[in-house]
Amino acid sequence: MPLDVLFEIFGRLAPKDLINVSRTNKLFRQTLMSRSATTVWNTSLNGVGSPACPSDISGPRWAILLFETHCQECGTKGVPRVDFALRRRVCTNCKKRHLVVTSRFNSRFPDLEKSILDFLPYTSVGGWSHGHSTSSKFYWDTDIEAMNLTLAKFRHDIHMRKPGAQKKLDDFMEDRKEQVIEVIKYARICVDWTAKMATQRSTDFEQAKTRRVAQIRARLLGLGYLEADVNSISLWHEQKVTELNDRSWARLRPGLEQLVQERRDIRLLAERRALVNSRKKIVEELYNAYRRTLVPSQLASHPRVSDICRIPEFSQYIDESTVDITAASFSNSMDQLPGLIIQWIESKRAGLRKLLTEEQSTLIVTPASAEADARSSLTRDVPPLNEAIGMRSATGQASTSAHPPTPPQSSESAEILNLATAVFSCGSVGTACSSSKLFIGWLEASTHHCKGYYTYHEEPQTKLQVHRRAAATAASIVKAAGLPVLTTTAAEIDERNLRFMCATCPPRHHARNVYGKPVFTWRSAITHVSPGHGEPTWEVLNVEQTRTIKRKELVNDIGALAQGACWSCNRCSDFVDDTKTRAVVIEHLKAVHDVAVPAEPVDLFVMDFGKLTQCLPAIYDMTPPTPQQGVAPTKNVRCTHCGNSTRRLFDEGGVRNHIKAKHKVMNPTKGTDWVNVIPGAL
Repeated sequence: MPLDVLFEIFGRLAPKDLINVSRTNKLFRQTLMSRSATTVWNTSLNGVGSPACPSDISGPRWAILLFETHCQECGTKGVPRVDFALRRRVCTNCKKRHLVVTSRFNSRFPDLEKSILDFLPYTSVGGWSHGHSTSSKFYWDTDIEAMNLTLAKFRHDIHMRKPGAQKKLDDFMEDRKEQVIEVIKYARICVDWTAKMATQRSTDFEQAKTRRVAQIRARLLGLGYLEADVNSISLWHEQKVTELNDRSWARLRPGLEQLVQERRDIRLLAERRALVNSRKKIVEELYNAYRRTLVPSQLASHPRVSDICRIPEFSQYIDESTVDITAASFSNSMDQLPGLIIQWIESKRAGLRKLLTEEQSTLIVTPASAEADARSSLTRDVPPLNEAIGMRSATGQASTSAHPPTPPQSSESAEILNLATAVFSCGSVGTACSSSKLFIGWLEASTHHCKGYYTYHEEPQTKLQVHRRAAATAASIVKAAGLPVLTTTAAEIDERNLRFMCATCPPRHHARNVYGKPVFTWRSAITHVSPGHGEPTWEVLNVEQTRTIKRKELVNDIGALAQGACWSCNRCSDFVDDTKTRAVVIEHLKAVHDVAVPAEPVDLFVMDFGKLTQCLPAIYDMTPPTPQQGVAPTKNVRCTHCGNSTRRLFDEGGVRNHIKAKHKVMNPTKGTDWVNVIPGAL
């Protein structure tokens, strides 16, 4: 093939390809490295818009500098930057070894004059600058050595008195200074070109990637998937930019189809959820309109919207997939709504009744505990009802109960849900409900609805369980009050309005100059017994003691009902879904409804017993023991569990701690667990 034709072909190659051709064999290398091939390299370089080859460097060397990526000193691959001032592509390690900063010149080359640097190009990017430009000047050490040899030749000619030698040196120095200026100036042009090329490469890559992604999406659409599902998956992790062929598609298709199907399922689920929510919204509007026709106190035990939506008469339309559902679709269901609500309430009541029936055996108090429950160190005179001093009413007068009046819930007085031992707690898991909150009887349990942590989640189904420990505690309280455990209702013990002290807990200091024991109503006494408390024993206050404690309750304004944000107005529905404190509702009744003396439960009532807060109990005053300095407690008590195996004696506090720790008896009693002995009689 004629050489001019061959050069024409080579000139159309990219510089990188032309470099590879020159390394194919010795003949190509000799041909392309010859001076006659200069036009070939220039044509190739011009074809990609690269900077023109400087006059002091060959075309092949310039092309290698621009388009090769290995270090020209050590051969390390992947060197991204070219230092155009030094005309080198070198790695960081080679820069650290070969670059000489101006301030270190004298120490590196002590025999040379610093003026030699005026004739050498320099860079501002050192080996430790991580590619960033600095104000220092760095020179390549071999360039310094080569320039020293060149200047030495000129000086040798001058020393040999050759004609014109000095002029040649002066001309050389001037030319080198100008050349250094041109090299630095041209280096800036080359750096700008490099930045443009990097931007162009990035643009070309993104365009090629966009084309490949479009080809992949077209293939997926061709399989019948919807554009919304195809566009929902991200394909930008695909790094290849070549044209998509059948082989590549066969490799990608299984994974991509799985992603599209997952997105399709998510979309269908979201569309289904939106459809169901729109229908639930219709039910909510219809249900709220119905609720506005009722007296607010009737709504306390009514189901929530989410509960209504689970009733088959409503769910059959909510879950319908084939027809459009409007408010008219629920007309028959709304006609049946009063009866459906009654059925729902009765179903809830029956479920709780079944739970109580199954757990009733646990409520029977053992003889030992019954005897302990009946024990009282105080006089157990039960105060008559007309002498009981209770919580203040809205008028400031005394009320006969510390709990809201219990309306009759069943024609049977012995209805199991009305018993004082019918104590429930929330049994749901993963909800915002507190498992420690107790609900006594149907009146309180009927108002509880489990709540989720987040409002955008569907409300969980309500799940109540019998609280065994609290029910057993209630049984011990009823027994201590002298009432039959299996038949006493919460209303009956409410009417007694008794006050109880825990005989298990010792008296202690509660505040400054306050020493004694807390006194509870029977309801607050149930919550006093924590899991680690052990079997409780109760002391019932007599008439005078009860009057004293209730006066303290009035003076200190102690009352959970005044504190809990659980009240609602019974004359309007303003607080049905947003209950407030008793004081707020009373003020509302006076300001809005012009009720001068609000009464319970005619004007206001407890809507949500789950928000009912417990008050701090009043303290039964006792005389604190007088500390005797320097006198040790008398040790005249022996543990009966240890028997005669030890002669160890304790004081009363010490033997209690000993029996609890060693013998695991949480409530040791005198006579059973320890006895008094005469010191020295053993």
